Amino acid sequence: MKTKYFIKITGLALLTVLLSFTSCEKQELIKVVGFVQGYVFDANTNEVLDNVKITWETLDGSTDSTFATALNGFHIDFLPSGSYILECSKENYAISTIEVSIPKDDIAITVKGGGSKEVVVSVAPRLYSLDANIKGRVYKYDNLEPFFGQSYSPLANAPVKIKYQNRLFLKTEYETTTDADGFFSFDMVPSAGCTVFTPDYSAATQVNYIGATNYTGKLSPGATTTSAGIILLPYESWYTNRLYLIGSNIFDAPNVPTNNFPIDAEIKLNFSRILNQINTDYYNSLVGGNGLVLYDQSFNPVPVTKSFNGTELTIIPNANLNLDEFYIINGFVWADLLHDYANVSVQFKTSATK
Repeated sequence: MKTKYFIKITGLALLTVLLSFTSCEKQELIKVVGFVQGYVFDANTNEVLDNVKITWETLDGSTDSTFATALNGFHIDFLPSGSYILECSKENYAISTIEVSIPKDDIAITVKGGGSKEVVVSVAPRLYSLDANIKGRVYKYDNLEPFFGQSYSPLANAPVKIKYQNRLFLKTEYETTTDADGFFSFDMVPSAGCTVFTPDYSAATQVNYIGATNYTGKLSPGATTTSAGIILLPYESWYTNRLYLIGSNIFDAPNVPTNNFPIDAEIKLNFSRILNQINTDYYNSLVGGNGLVLYDQSFNPVPVTKSFNGTELTIIPNANLNLDEFYIINGFVWADLLHDYANVSVQFKTSATK
């Protein structure tokens, strides 16, 4: 009995000692120390580059730097936890950036009183040579009319931009302007994928032009790319001051067709701009149309005579319309520009003669 009792007491004492020892363990912060290493490459040739300056901003806001060599690459030692942007620069190359992250410090249970952990991060920055060229020419449509045999001429002093797809470039955009003959050129720019474009442009003549893309692709190192000539469309001919129907005697109220149109009356349509009968007939003939057409409710064309007078178009039926019948006016009418047209589709109903 004493032996068993002694064993129980001894076991309990040992358990107490173990628990006491465990309770002495402390949570310690394990510092992470970062080491960044790598080689810098030419992005087009995959050649390892020599004498590349690597610059980064430290956590206290100051800057530090080192150099990468073709033989040994580069090594950055003892970086604390955090994110860093490495800026890589070399003569005749576009400055590029690369982000590296050192993991956060660890929290660990230890009886040794803390410590540190080394983390090695390997990177391979790629630089693009500044030896590509691209040239081209920008034109404008004359008389604000872009199609059907209208002429165009070079556009002087128009802005032209390059935007690079590589978001790691420190400089992703370049800009120039066209000369008096509409020519532009970019010399010694990054040999990488890009888009060359003319943005929306307001000329000194107060004419606004819609931007367009001149070239999309990769510029080859040591070569000159020629972009296709591009013709800018005047903004006024596409979007603003569009022709539209503003009133008619077939309406009881604005945009509310009547159900009581006299069967022997002429139809008066009033538009926002002066109409052009020649353009209306010509452009409709190109698409096989007849301009605005009056249809009966069975969608049969009704013979009419049309008269253009400034902003007003008069449609004169060759005979009285039928009583209590629906009619539809449908088709296109043009002002001076191809894109300055109105697409009209209005249904109304006749009543007794007034």
